[in-house]
Amino acid sequence: NYISRYKAQEIETLFKKLNKVAKYNMKTTGINCEIICNGGNIIIDKKILNRLFVPMVQIVRNALTHGFSNKSEEKRIFINAAIEDKELIISVENNGEEINKEKIRKKIIEKKINFEDENILNAIFLSGFSTKKDEDIISGRGIGLDIVKSEIEKMQGSISVHSEVGKGTLFRISIPTKNNNILRDMTWEVMNE
Repeated sequence: NYISRYKAQEIETLFKKLNKVAKYNMKTTGINCEIICNGGNIIIDKKILNRLFVPMVQIVRNALTHGFSNKSEEKRIFINAAIEDKELIISVENNGEEINKEKIRKKIIEKKINFEDENILNAIFLSGFSTKKDEDIISGRGIGLDIVKSEIEKMQGSISVHSEVGKGTLFRISIPTKNNNILRDMTWEVMNE
């Protein structure tokens, strides 16, 4: 039994697509940013790779449009893939502005949202939640991160967000490889010889 290249691909394929989307978004917004990707040689099931595309696009768009609106120095987005403890970990980190926790807290009170998570940042994954007054052309107005969370959870995965002053924002996706059988033979060699 050979593992077919039709069933599995390197994550690099996803990274290349994300780069194209990011470049288009940069032209549209006028925000120039360097995208740095690592871990592209990890091979996963093509179906999972395809399912990751839409959530990853939304996260990269968010990192670009919300993370750099007031930043003048070098802008960077780091996308990393790794296997840790039988989980596929994908992180998207920008070196831009932190997410304003106070704005989130005020919006929760203003909208009378029942939200009891310890991490106030998780409110950004609520359906339609936004601290922005106006919609922007690329990432919209909060519509999207709830879909990202939902799509990741459909793969038995999870997503978390961390944001610090002076450091930027980090989104971390974790998908168990055992449940999804997403990892394929890393060497394309014959199995079960």
